[in-house]
Amino acid sequence: MGPALGKRFCEVEYVGMMLSGTAMAAFEDGTVTELVAGSLFYISPVPHDSWVAGDDPYVSLHFLSADHYAH
Repeated sequence: MGPALGKRFCEVEYVGMMLSGTAMAAFEDGTVTELVAGSLFYISPVPHDSWVAGDDPYVSLHFLSADHYAH
């Protein structure tokens, strides 16, 4: 999201639920949050990056902001 728009970080707000796997969300201020299967998450529009952690398939549902990247 960020690099596609010429930015270093994503600035889109997300609300979702992790169905499987693990993901990490890192914010520009250095805060890192782990998202695990079965959890609900909120990622603020503060500049952030994210990636899949581990070997399990990552699957999540995004209830807010999917319209920014899912076409």
